[in-house]
Amino acid sequence: MNIDEELPELPANWTSTRRYFFKYMRREVAEIVLTNGTLRWSTPATLNDPYDVQFHLGAIDLTEQTIALATERLWQVYNGDIPPQPTDTPFAAMIRGLRSVTDLPKEEFLAEFSPAIKEGFENMLRALPALNAEVASLMADSKLLCLTGTPTNTAMWTHYAEQGQGVVLCLQSMPAIDSPYGMARKVNYVDEVPAWLDEKLLVDMASGLTHLEPAHAMNMLITTKGIDWAYEREWRVSSGAGRNPDAPHEDIPFHKSELAGVIFGPLTPPEDQARLASIAERYPEAKLYTAAKLPGSLRHQILPL
Repeated sequence: MNIDEELPELPANWTSTRRYFFKYMRREVAEIVLTNGTLRWSTPATLNDPYDVQFHLGAIDLTEQTIALATERLWQVYNGDIPPQPTDTPFAAMIRGLRSVTDLPKEEFLAEFSPAIKEGFENMLRALPALNAEVASLMADSKLLCLTGTPTNTAMWTHYAEQGQGVVLCLQSMPAIDSPYGMARKVNYVDEVPAWLDEKLLVDMASGLTHLEPAHAMNMLITTKGIDWAYEREWRVSSGAGRNPDAPHEDIPFHKSELAGVIFGPLTPPEDQARLASIAERYPEAKLYTAAKLPGSLRHQILPL
């Protein structure tokens, strides 16, 4: 198995090229998942990291440089140096149209608009707490499926699969059935809370080239975790509030062909392995593997059974 295999072609709305994703679990959970054909999608409050999707995004400190960059960018829009963009706001269209009725010298233009841009920035920064509160409210009932890109991590086997006695399920993205894993986003691991309102976004907003999107903040929250969790190599799929917005989690069916493999831990008891292998027979694409020590390495290797 090439665990990092990529798909040759993707549907237009997919965000990941990976063919395979993996889910570590205890034996009892694996039996439930294989028997019911469902995966658990969880809300942020039920995850094991108290900061997970539960922090407020920051903003850069407003500087004269940012104001100058934004004013210069707005001049480029006015002067026609930046052509119309698909993300243009009505403000950008107004600035472009302004050139047809008045021909301001650059120095006069900059002097005219710089104070307004500064005031606009200050208003946005003052509104940030309310925006963060709105995003937090929207994210509270969002349902996430947490996956990883590797089945060989010994720390993951220890933490999430009963010290090597559990199981890892291999799930495959299938464009033909529009698998949800195609919408997975890779998690970024950081030391500090990232800035939602960074310099690029502020400059583009001030020049009318984009607008503030709550979805941008939501994606940042979903895909940002503290650096302590980097060993997980996590990928995530979000389904919004799911079918039952008030539920702390939902067990959602997956297509039988999406299960590409069942990987038993190096210490999975033979009787549990046999029982789970028997249940897995109902999945036509699922192959059986075992994780074993790789000589000369500190990671497992995945071998077919």
